[in-house]
Amino acid sequence: MLDFMRRNARSWAIKAALTLIIAVFVLFMGQGYNIGQGQGAIATVGDIEVTLQEFQLARSRNETYFRNQFQGQMNDQLLKALDIPSMTLRQLVDGAALRGEAEQLGLHVPDEAVRDSLRRIDAFQRGGVFSPSAYKEVVRSQGMSTGMFEESVRRDILGSQLADIVRRGAHVSEDEAYQEYLRRNRKMTLAYVEIDTQPLAEKVVVEEDALQKFFADHGENYRRPESVSVRYLPYRVADYAAKTPVSDEEIAEYYEIHKNSEFSREEQVAARHILKRVAKDADPAAKKAARDAIDAVAGRLAAGEDFETVAKAESQDPGSASKGGDLGFFGRGRMVPVFETAAFSLERGKVSDVFESDFGFHILQVYDKKPAGVATLDEVKGEIRSKVAEQAAADKVFEDAAADAAGLADGAKFDTLAQERGVKVEETPLVSKGDVVPGIGDAPALFEAAAALEKPGDAASQPVKVGRDYYVIALGSRKDSYIPPLAEVREAVEKDYRAEQGLDAGRKRADELLNAAKSGTPLDEIAQQNQLEVKQSEPFTADAKVVGGLGAVPGLGEVAFKTTKDGEPLARSFVNAAKAYVFVRESVSEGTRSDFEGEKDEMLAQLRKQREQGALDEFIRSLKEKAKISYNLAELRPLLGDQTPKVD
Repeated sequence: MLDFMRRNARSWAIKAALTLIIAVFVLFMGQGYNIGQGQGAIATVGDIEVTLQEFQLARSRNETYFRNQFQGQMNDQLLKALDIPSMTLRQLVDGAALRGEAEQLGLHVPDEAVRDSLRRIDAFQRGGVFSPSAYKEVVRSQGMSTGMFEESVRRDILGSQLADIVRRGAHVSEDEAYQEYLRRNRKMTLAYVEIDTQPLAEKVVVEEDALQKFFADHGENYRRPESVSVRYLPYRVADYAAKTPVSDEEIAEYYEIHKNSEFSREEQVAARHILKRVAKDADPAAKKAARDAIDAVAGRLAAGEDFETVAKAESQDPGSASKGGDLGFFGRGRMVPVFETAAFSLERGKVSDVFESDFGFHILQVYDKKPAGVATLDEVKGEIRSKVAEQAAADKVFEDAAADAAGLADGAKFDTLAQERGVKVEETPLVSKGDVVPGIGDAPALFEAAAALEKPGDAASQPVKVGRDYYVIALGSRKDSYIPPLAEVREAVEKDYRAEQGLDAGRKRADELLNAAKSGTPLDEIAQQNQLEVKQSEPFTADAKVVGGLGAVPGLGEVAFKTTKDGEPLARSFVNAAKAYVFVRESVSEGTRSDFEGEKDEMLAQLRKQREQGALDEFIRSLKEKAKISYNLAELRPLLGDQTPKVD
């Protein structure tokens, strides 16, 4: 492959086939920003350095990308599970390997290709047209000059050119797609009985000698992790923003650039409501009681009582009753249709008739309206002031934290720096990996940076980023990992001992039932004899990780699809999540050629994408194998923790 591309990289046919793959991920996925060469490389791929600032920008953009993808469902736990720091380092190293090879092949990106790519990035457009002012403002907010950004775009296109050549070498035949379709659509259904091992565990008698042996064999399960306390100086965006002056000129400039994208609004109404709850499928008596109650409320309002006062006393909406039924402003599509229709049809100050939704009976009052249009500068001045101050503060906290970390490395004292900044040196209690740090929150990077320090008083060479904020840290104290005495963890050990003994008893019982099934006793007869219920799984494929009705049962698919006929018991019993199982194959369904024809194009496209990505992954792997890659472990450990690359 490498020889082929070296021979043909300069040919007109190959160059004509190259597609310039550049999109918003240039801003938000963060591949390939070599911003300055003097900032300390965290990794080097051949002659290409990956800098700490490059990593920080890329990680931030990855986090933004995934938050946008998951929208309201993204939380800190999911963000942690994605392991974005490790993902970011892999992206940067892969991108550096691709760019290095592209440069060796003599691939070139003309200026016009860069400009064309910039014009097609949505973030730089206003009203569907490329906006130079928006371009400059967005790039500046990312901590770069336009020259730096354009160079990064050029490098990304260069890597994309090479990636496109590799992808074009991946092909899928119709027969391959058909075979894959059959594999994916061969589904099995199992009949099974389950034995709950929890009652068995509760009957276990705990003998001291057995418990002592169990603890001796499983002591590592109860090991207390290493813990550290951390002295730190905080550099919080909110604190800086509160002290950051913003001029009227800055506010006006921000408004002009963003007014159509951020401050355009749909028609909105502000309303209060009173709700009497009743289920949609409630019986007639319950519905009549709710209707009578809301009618009584309507009578009080008609007699002149204050809507907010009545709402506080009578509304059964827990989210708004305490606020006098106030729902604030909302646009179309935010409420259930019947509520929206009532709200948008009322004039300001008017009260609706009683109406019914799936939640119950309502009365609402519209107290304000905003027509569709662009908010005026006066209306959003306060909002803009906060945004501009926060943008400036986000830059300043990093600058100050980096300067103070460098000062500590040169011998400055925490207390002196704190006095100069007007902040207090703070210290955490002992915390372990995964703990929530009091006063800071979920901060794995803070723990990793502190744990990497050798002795109390040592300061980290780089500030630690947690959310939008930075912290300059030093090790306060350290407590090594240890296995506590049995007395300290006795309750947990006894619980685990009982669970293990119960599971063993359940497994033995399941094996007895399985032997009966293998001897020819029908599963329903076995279930009846043992006061169990025969259950049925949902259909599943051989590589399914989760089986409907069962959940995740490790090894089930592999064993199940080795059976040869319906009614055949699986070769072994299974235990999972305090349950023991005996399975019997019930039925198997197969895909057909006629069904495949209806899905052929989609299947071919899916497999082609898989092959293309597989080819690219393999190509990058081969590049990295031959490239000289080095990592700055001292810089990476605070960033990646246990995921720091292992170097021989």
